[in-house]
Amino acid sequence: MCFVVKEMTSNFAFLANTWPKLARHAEFAEQNLYHDPNTTLSKLRLFSENITIHLFDYLNLPLPADNTQFERLKILRNRGVLPPEVDMIFHKLRKFGNDAIHAGFDSFDEAKICLSFAHKLARWFAVVYDNQPEAAQFEFTMPERRDPSAEFEQLKAEYEKTAQELDRLKTERLSAEKQDERKVLSFAAAQQLKFDEAETRKLIDAQLRDAGWEADTKRLKWPDCIPEPGKNRAIAEWPVGEQNRADYALFIGLQFVGIIEAKKKQKDVSSDIGQAQKYAKLALIHGEEQFTGGPWCGHRVPFVFASNGRGFSEMVKSKSGLWFLDLRKASNHAKALRNWYSPDDLRDLLRRDIEQGNVHLKQESFAYLQSPNGANLRDYQIAAIKAVEEAILSGRDRVLLSMATGTGKTRTALGLIYRLLKSKRFKRILFVVDRTSLGDQAEGIFKETRLEELQTLTEIYDVKGLKDATPDEETKLHIATVQSLVRRVSDPAVAPSVGQYDCVIVDEAHRGYLLDREGGGDEEFLSQKDYLSKYRNAIEYFEATRIGLTATPAFHTIDIFGEPAYIYGYRQAVIDGYLVDFEPPYQIDTALKLAGIHYVKDRPALIYNRRTAAIEEIAHLEDDVDIEIDGFNTKVITPPFNQAVAGELIKHVDPLDDGKTLIFAASDEHADLVVTTLKDAYQAAGRAVPDEAILKITGSVENQLELIRHFKNERFPNIVVTVDLLTTGIDVPKITNLVFLRRVKSRILYEQMLGRATRRCDEIGKDHFSIYDAVGLYDVLEPVSAMKPVAASISERFVELITQMRVAASPQEMQAIRDKILAKLQRKKQRIIKAEQRLQELFLLKSNNRTPEQYIKELAATPFAKLLGRLQADWGLFELLDHESFEPNFQYVSTAPDQVVSVTRGYGKNNAAPEDYLDTFKRYLDEQKDRIAALSILCQRPATLTRNDVKQLRLILEEAGFSQTHLNDAWNAVTHDEILIDMITLIRHLALGDALVSHQERISRAVGKIRAMKAWTKVQKQWLDRIEKQLLVQDPIGKEDFDAEPFASHGGFHYINNIFDGELATMLDALNEYLYQTA
Repeated sequence: MCFVVKEMTSNFAFLANTWPKLARHAEFAEQNLYHDPNTTLSKLRLFSENITIHLFDYLNLPLPADNTQFERLKILRNRGVLPPEVDMIFHKLRKFGNDAIHAGFDSFDEAKICLSFAHKLARWFAVVYDNQPEAAQFEFTMPERRDPSAEFEQLKAEYEKTAQELDRLKTERLSAEKQDERKVLSFAAAQQLKFDEAETRKLIDAQLRDAGWEADTKRLKWPDCIPEPGKNRAIAEWPVGEQNRADYALFIGLQFVGIIEAKKKQKDVSSDIGQAQKYAKLALIHGEEQFTGGPWCGHRVPFVFASNGRGFSEMVKSKSGLWFLDLRKASNHAKALRNWYSPDDLRDLLRRDIEQGNVHLKQESFAYLQSPNGANLRDYQIAAIKAVEEAILSGRDRVLLSMATGTGKTRTALGLIYRLLKSKRFKRILFVVDRTSLGDQAEGIFKETRLEELQTLTEIYDVKGLKDATPDEETKLHIATVQSLVRRVSDPAVAPSVGQYDCVIVDEAHRGYLLDREGGGDEEFLSQKDYLSKYRNAIEYFEATRIGLTATPAFHTIDIFGEPAYIYGYRQAVIDGYLVDFEPPYQIDTALKLAGIHYVKDRPALIYNRRTAAIEEIAHLEDDVDIEIDGFNTKVITPPFNQAVAGELIKHVDPLDDGKTLIFAASDEHADLVVTTLKDAYQAAGRAVPDEAILKITGSVENQLELIRHFKNERFPNIVVTVDLLTTGIDVPKITNLVFLRRVKSRILYEQMLGRATRRCDEIGKDHFSIYDAVGLYDVLEPVSAMKPVAASISERFVELITQMRVAASPQEMQAIRDKILAKLQRKKQRIIKAEQRLQELFLLKSNNRTPEQYIKELAATPFAKLLGRLQADWGLFELLDHESFEPNFQYVSTAPDQVVSVTRGYGKNNAAPEDYLDTFKRYLDEQKDRIAALSILCQRPATLTRNDVKQLRLILEEAGFSQTHLNDAWNAVTHDEILIDMITLIRHLALGDALVSHQERISRAVGKIRAMKAWTKVQKQWLDRIEKQLLVQDPIGKEDFDAEPFASHGGFHYINNIFDGELATMLDALNEYLYQTA
């Protein structure tokens, strides 16, 4: 049925054939413009509401429980359906419509502007959802003045006559394949909307009001409107000089604080900041209003803006619609903002003295952070804080801090936060985490750690936690998840001002490039690409210094925060004794792991059908299928493999031990299988294990935080199986075993996983941890130099590329897009060939019976003049390729028996046998003992060896693949002797033939010789005991070490030297001689 609108001059006639009700609402709004603007505004609200309902229908979305226009717009915006320009129009029509209905608002000027906005909305809707590209060019003309009363009854009758039939019209719903095409067209169509100067002013008015300013170009205009105490106003047409007018003058009360230069939306404004600068020099005051200080280089007003109402553009910042310049310092440069400063923001900028804050920060003592009665931070943590502060003082606004997992990044951040707040360098800091559990963990540290005068940060300053959506005026630190931050900055109704925080610290900064479905947040992200975009926008939204904390800086982390200002790595932390090392991993090989799982063509096979959730049998396989270890528990479910590995694990892992075990599974379903298999294995071995001792903790379980707390603090669970939830950021020092049942190719993710076990735990005597690898992890692990983001790069979809080609500006651009399409097709070719029959048939149908190889060749040979037509004609094919993974919707099920065939341990970089590893080390010593200074000293003048010499030597050896833990373990494996030797003793034994004694025996023997030197007093004997205890963890000890902990808090070298009657230095020289004597 076609509803025909009679001859008229309506601007909305192009809607009538497809959406007659929309056309009627808009026409009725036009007709009432002159004599009843209130009705116009209310009808336009109804018009816009009906469009959102159509959009929900097109997208197959259920209407929200709170079915308000505001809620509908929020959902559409979060799904990427509404471009910012269109979202703004919807909200403007909503707000003025509400005012018309509930407050009787009836401004003709506002109704006229809203009618023009509604026309732009209608054009966008027609282009995107009715295939009317010509609608983009339709011009809006003011409707003729006429009296609608004569035709009202006729219209009413006509409307009622067709109402029943119109209600039966079903809007064509878009398939999932069509929705992405509409999204791309949506943003392209929005870019074609033209806004004149008056409309742009309305956009800017609304943006200013959202930021807390009173703004209305028509109503708040000089001289009818003037500044008033207690009012924050953007007054239009403010005189500057004798003949010029500033588009807006910003007043906080009577204080003249800013000037805004407004331009048409189509005009770039980055260069128009200069006009605002000029006006800042010519600014005038006319009554009680005041300038706020200055002048600054001749400028009477401190802040200037240029705006055209557009949003922010990350790719091309000059296209951004809001620019700002602080004129108080000649070296300041204009910059694009993501949103407006609020009055409070500008007031804070005026009050804040960054230079004075820098001075205070430089002068601030570190004593309370180093004191045992304070934060008791370690030397490297203090060094990290100093490095960040130096970067800030040098003018950097992006700083990255890289510290190994377990070295106290959060405590370091606490010390940094306190100093930055105490010095008043920043007014308010945002601490961002990506998981609720990490936020709770950080808040606990902030509440418990003493700083100055035995007070914690939360006792000194107002700190808001995860439960607080926004900070109060007096808040100095706010902890938030990145998910909640994304919601805040992307919702215009609650979006904060860009100056709400002036420092943003991001914990686990590398995780910004990993969409983790187990993260615990409730924000919906449509894809990895969607997450990346929203994450970065949230982090960079505020005009703030950004500080990233990470253990594993990836490329994209550095892109946001810059190169690390300070690095404290895992190997260094092990050498310093703050983290524990891992033994050479146990490589568990099973028969199936080595041989793979193979299915033969024409033979039957069991599969697990994901659609029916049932085990089924395929009578005849169409082809041979070969699955290697990387497909175990993903492509194929392998109970026998898991049973064989579990049978080996129970020989090494005691579920009743003090140490805990973390197992990484391939999927949530696999985690369930592992838990069951382990329990069965212990039971079969006759070992009674409490049910709660072995548990799954993944994103699918309830009470995740409670279970994590139990894992950390309680006896059970002792063995936990996870997928992604516990790979990063969780602090459980009692973990002594890591088990890998999933392949990990990324070195970054692998190191994060290792970080779960690197923390010391003196409570259980933990001095190392063990790794069990059942999936050939080291065969595929990337080298350290290939530090890439954890998440795979997300390519553009085919339909997005074709849409880009429609607007390609040159043959070169078309060729680049064609090459991308061909590359994507080549990557997908093999999956298409091996896909299930249904998908292969669909490909043939949509490609006109071409095989993938034939289609690729034809497309590559298509001339550029015909290329776009060919691609558009094959749109259905590309929608298929975008929305089908061409992966089978099932898993094979293998019942092939399996058994462990070997458990080996590889040492060093080449996974050598222990005896070969020791031989290689001896050869290395022979070759390098005259080249490495510290090694030469150890062999020739050991008594002069300093603690720093030993550290440097260990770092050099670690880099060469020789760690103390691995060397000790290799020695014990060869000699079958459980002796704890140290690096110094082993080097002198292999290089010089010195007798091999344990570390403890060497220390005890040397201190024993000191005790035998003379008759020591009781107090001196106590100090010799303390020195011996410290030597066991720090060897050797020099004079300078007595001014560090654990000696500094007992008076340091001066005090202890007096106890030894001024002979401490002499005694230390003798002690160091005895440490290296062989008898």
